[in-house]
Amino acid sequence: MSTGDFNIRPEDAAAMTGYSVFMIRRFAHRGEFQACMPRGKRGGWQILKPSFEAWWQAKRASSSNRK
Repeated sequence: MSTGDFNIRPEDAAAMTGYSVFMIRRFAHRGEFQACMPRGKRGGWQILKPSFEAWWQAKRASSSNRK
C-alpha cells in the first residue's frame, strides 16, 4: 500500500458521512482528526483515513440511541 491509500479528500469524507464539504474542512481545521495541507492552499486538505474513520465511529457512537 502506498501512502496515498491512507489519505482521502474532503469530498470523499463528506460522501461517507453526509456532512457538507465545508463542515468537513471546519472539522479538519479544528483538529478533530488528523489532516494536513501539504501544498498549502493549492492542494487543499488531505485527511488521514484511519484517523477520520475512528473520529466518525466515535461521533456516531456518541449520538446513537443505546442504553
